[in-house]
Amino acid sequence: MLGLLTALPVVRLAAVQCPSGTPPPCARVATTAPASVAVLYFANRSADSSDDYLADAMTEEIITRLALVERLEVKSRTAVERFRGRSVPPDSLGRALHVAHLVSGTVQRSGRRLRVSVELIRAPTGVTAWAARYDREDTDLLDIQAAIADSVAQAVAGRLLPRERGALATRATRNPEAWDRFQRGNYRLGRRTPSDVALAISDFEAAIRMDPSFAAAHARIALAYGVALDWGWTSFDVQRSIRAGLAASGRALEMDSMLADAWTARGYVLRFANARTYAGVREAFERAVALAPRDAEAHLQYGWALANMGATTPGEARLRRAAELDPERAISRFTMAWLFIMMHRPLEAIEQLDTGLTYDPSAPNLHGIRAWARLQRGDTAGARADIAAELYDRRLSGAALAALQVVSGDTAAARATGDTLVADLAPAPARLTWGAGWQAGGLAATRQTDRLLAILDRIEPQGLTVWWMTQWPAFDPVRNDPAFSRFVAELAPPPAR
Repeated sequence: MLGLLTALPVVRLAAVQCPSGTPPPCARVATTAPASVAVLYFANRSADSSDDYLADAMTEEIITRLALVERLEVKSRTAVERFRGRSVPPDSLGRALHVAHLVSGTVQRSGRRLRVSVELIRAPTGVTAWAARYDREDTDLLDIQAAIADSVAQAVAGRLLPRERGALATRATRNPEAWDRFQRGNYRLGRRTPSDVALAISDFEAAIRMDPSFAAAHARIALAYGVALDWGWTSFDVQRSIRAGLAASGRALEMDSMLADAWTARGYVLRFANARTYAGVREAFERAVALAPRDAEAHLQYGWALANMGATTPGEARLRRAAELDPERAISRFTMAWLFIMMHRPLEAIEQLDTGLTYDPSAPNLHGIRAWARLQRGDTAGARADIAAELYDRRLSGAALAALQVVSGDTAAARATGDTLVADLAPAPARLTWGAGWQAGGLAATRQTDRLLAILDRIEPQGLTVWWMTQWPAFDPVRNDPAFSRFVAELAPPPAR
């Protein structure tokens, strides 16, 4: 795969001012225009594996801080994730990540003592440009992270401007125990499972009890509820999640109206709170991307919301920007592919999914959605291969299988596939989450309109998210059915003014 990637930009040597207290060698380091750096995931050297969160948190916080320096091109955590635990020579790693500098390190906690070792390497040569070791109390974690980010930024980009120094010096909290719980919560939130997200909310709540002014922790609670709503986990009550998410984002913004994460989280939750109109959604995401123009997540969520509102062209622009900012992220490729399928542009969808699978062959649902793109192009053999390859979520690929079976003339098999897809749904009158739309789509191939409408009608909340689901080509066999048409028309967004 490395041979397919472009070479590094030409590297030049430039004199820079060493960070205060930074040991040599620092006088001359490799720089590029723009300066590019990847922070590899730190290794946990503690005896307790439960400290894995600490190494991950250290990595992600340094990435976040460095990204505040506009002159730096900093690879996202998604980009470096695929190299976690792998032994790759620096020059190969630099070419794969398109960077001139690599940061690596280790974290070791023993009781209350913390040892952090960090190294900045010139990727083309493998030469160490700067290294340091911090032996401190674990309550000094905030200071250690800030010191590393400041030193790396100066070593790579040169003398920092006053506003860059100010950005690097920003602290979300000065309470080390609150920060520790916040980092634990971020680690769990990143695992994206119902139980982990529930535990993450508890961690953020604990951080707030330690520091009631911790706005970022309130924002993360809102984001966690937004994730639960978006992923459609039945263990989270929809209405309670909406109320809690709105309350948390509101408190965060009362404390800090310039907090981009809080605006992103609020837009996320408002999609479900104001499901029929998306009132306030556009404004929240506009504020988020204005405050954090390099935040791929904000652009992704904004683009998806615009698509759900029927504004596919501006939605596509936002999704493209998200993919540019974080090209290795599978969800960006999946979301763009879904939009292209909805717009009947299957070739472009396949291009996005091919790219996503190149970066992450095990990414969930990429094969399932590619099966749909291939069906749109009439490539039944390719669709069949993708259906077989999708191991993560059989709802999406299962619906594709039902459509493929109809195309192949086996209606009985398609009906059986549809039955299998909906077998796990809670019986009526229990409410369903939007993910049930994938299962309803499996019934459309055999034109079981009454059954699929009974599923779609139970999704909570009803609104633009459900309307957007009905635009999925899976529902094309029932597109002209009067009952289906009435259902779609009732949820459709108002005409653009």
